Amino acid sequence: MTVQEIRAAALTLDAADRVELADALYASLPVDLEIQKEWAEEAQRRWEDYKAGKSIPVPADQAILRARERVYEYQNRLRSHAGAGRGS
Repeated sequence: MTVQEIRAAALTLDAADRVELADALYASLPVDLEIQKEWAEEAQRRWEDYKAGKSIPVPADQAILRARERVYEYQNRLRSHAGAGRGS
């Protein structure tokens, strides 16, 4: 089975099953302790900024939407650069 076939099959699953699959795939990735440490430090810094009134909280749905928009923009830039490399 190709990655594309697996992706297509996975997208037919209901939301709960897709979450379960995503969790299993994520758990199968190697752990980078340095990255985990850096994220923990970043989370602590953000928490301290929030408690000190230095940051404004953003509702989760807005934060997720912004993150998705950035991912799509990044993917589009990658696609346009890949296309440019093929002489198009």
